[in-house]
Amino acid sequence: MLLSNKFSIGADPEFFIQNQDGSYKSIIGMIGGTKDCPKFIDETNKGFAIQEDNVAAEYNIPPTYKKDHLFKNIQYPMKAIQAMIGTDFTISKESASFFPEEELQHPLAQVFGCEPDFNAWTLTENPKPESVDKTLRTAGGHIHVGVEFETPYDQIELIKAMDMYLGVWSVIADQGHLRKQLYGKAGAFRPKPYGVEYRVLSNFWIFDKEKTNTVWNLTERAVEHVYSKKKIDNELGQAIVNCINLGDTRVASIIQSNWIQWHSRLYRIGRVADA
Repeated sequence: MLLSNKFSIGADPEFFIQNQDGSYKSIIGMIGGTKDCPKFIDETNKGFAIQEDNVAAEYNIPPTYKKDHLFKNIQYPMKAIQAMIGTDFTISKESASFFPEEELQHPLAQVFGCEPDFNAWTLTENPKPESVDKTLRTAGGHIHVGVEFETPYDQIELIKAMDMYLGVWSVIADQGHLRKQLYGKAGAFRPKPYGVEYRVLSNFWIFDKEKTNTVWNLTERAVEHVYSKKKIDNELGQAIVNCINLGDTRVASIIQSNWIQWHSRLYRIGRVADA
């Protein structure tokens, strides 16, 4: 079980930029910073850093234990990047986009990923994704949860619970489905010294205060779920995985309406619908 129900949330969101005509522009060479050497926005507060990741802008925020700080933390680097790139460019809210080939000529535009991530449901390393269309790029909105675990297996239980709450919610709340071709499958996470990095969500939640607050609220539910020693049985687990990976909004609505009070009727409904 978790040693405490107290938790913090940090994040490393990504986003694209567009020209005034709506075409997508690579961020390479515009804001600086890399994963190995991020660029701090304010030298007096090194919790906020920016970097170029492939053609996207990425930034890091410090962890917070306060819900009302999260959206402010999310917005601060975004506004700083907007000021750096100027009014000739706008921030895109899309989580996956096709870039003009001329924007992908730089070698860094062909660098994908860094460390492997893992699947909490299968307990295996996720394969490195490959796109059929080499001009497709995606933007994540990963959530970093700071929490104390009693055993390493608690990490797995928390990711499963986050899938049940956050992952299922995103099937309905996130209107951008193209990213799932490459990233965002159920159970995607990385273990961290401070807790876990939940890698299922796209960046859809970073632009809206209500959605950011929902991320906090549902993370809190997931933490409480594990802290209370509740388990997700195999049948519910398989339904959650299918729901997220297939983008099944109907099943997502059923799971949300039941949350913890789960019944096997979902599979019966699914079998009838598929018949």
